Amino acid sequence: YRTPDLPTDPRFIESSHIDVAGRQWDVRWISRRHGRGASLKFAIATFSGGMIIASLLLLLLRTQLSARAQAERTAERLSESEAALQRANRAKDEFLATLSHELRTPMTAILGWAQMLEEEDLPEDVQRDGIDSIRRSAKTQAQLIDDLLDVSRITAGKMRIDSRAVELAPVVASAINTVRTASEAKGVRIIPDIAEGVWVNGDGQRLQQVVWNLLSNAVKFTGRGGEVRIALCAADREAVIEVTDTGQGIDPDFMPFVFERFRQADGSSTRAHMGLGLGLAIVRHLLELHGGTISAASRGIGHGSTFRVLLPLLRDRVPVAQPDVAVAQHDRLVNLRVLLVDDDPEVRRYVGSVLTRSGVQVRVESNAKDALDALEAFPADVVLTDLGMPEADGFDLLHWIRNSGMERMRNVPVVALTAFAMPEDRQRVEEGGFQGFIAKPVEPEKLREGVARALERER
Repeated sequence: YRTPDLPTDPRFIESSHIDVAGRQWDVRWISRRHGRGASLKFAIATFSGGMIIASLLLLLLRTQLSARAQAERTAERLSESEAALQRANRAKDEFLATLSHELRTPMTAILGWAQMLEEEDLPEDVQRDGIDSIRRSAKTQAQLIDDLLDVSRITAGKMRIDSRAVELAPVVASAINTVRTASEAKGVRIIPDIAEGVWVNGDGQRLQQVVWNLLSNAVKFTGRGGEVRIALCAADREAVIEVTDTGQGIDPDFMPFVFERFRQADGSSTRAHMGLGLGLAIVRHLLELHGGTISAASRGIGHGSTFRVLLPLLRDRVPVAQPDVAVAQHDRLVNLRVLLVDDDPEVRRYVGSVLTRSGVQVRVESNAKDALDALEAFPADVVLTDLGMPEADGFDLLHWIRNSGMERMRNVPVVALTAFAMPEDRQRVEEGGFQGFIAKPVEPEKLREGVARALERER
């Protein structure tokens, strides 16, 4: 038997002789032609394997390129973040240096004049100048602290407003009166153009703070003999307040940063105008809480500037009764008995002196436990207490008084006199059961009003 189609060029040939059934057989093995049959399969397998390997290599390459690009982007972002952190650190250092300067400057006048008034025999007119300087410097420091507290509230998201129907004309007029002394001393004329009957929904005190900031900024950056114009009107559905000055103007390069915190057009040690650069940032945030906006415009250095405030107009206003304000006349406080509790001897001396000069019988204690013992012998009409004191605070004292076995003690009005002056502190005091809240620092008239208001509430 011969296999058909034997190849003419086999890969190999093998012969063998075998005996089968008594016969000799010659057997030859002949392979197929070299590469026949298997070559196509091998080629397909090779091609397929090559494509798979190439695809895997391409995928790996793309992955590596993508990872490299991502690493480069990450490195770029880290570089930008590092640069931003460095700028923030520089800004923080500059701000702390500015803050130290701004706090030390009025403190120099306060300490210096206080020592001169104590040690030297000064003429009466010089004494008046010294007292006025101390008062102005103290108000400057109080304003700096208020600005810092406002920024802290803004950063923490705790800034709140007490909204009600507010007519803007009295708000603007009050802000003008507050700034007028500074403007007259500098020779800057304030020209008002105020429309009556412009009402908005907002917090009157905060809106006055907005206008005051804009006016004081305008006066600060306007030279002697310049003018500051303030206009109030209603346009369409918005109340419009514009403050325009003839002062130094705003550099176009600084315009994008004019409402940012801690940013000042001139932050060098040779700058002509002091301040922390917080006022306009606070103004913007307060207006945002009122649903309003503020914009700035200037033709450049030496051409003055204009700040424009827009607030939603309140057309269908419902008159809202203003909160009662107790008028603290001196004769209403005569022979009033007040127990003053504060761990700071200077505060005790100041508050005690103010009340004593108003005809009040004052007893002072430095801690809550001694105050509670004193109440048993001293029938106080009002207790005026600090909140933060060692061992037991003002809330502890209030709790002890309200749970006293003496009815007279349980019913005595208790007023908080505290340096914890943030809105949440006031809310905590009111919810805690106090009859009044007086924030430090406090002027004499405000102190007398706070005591009188507590008596009014009790009645």
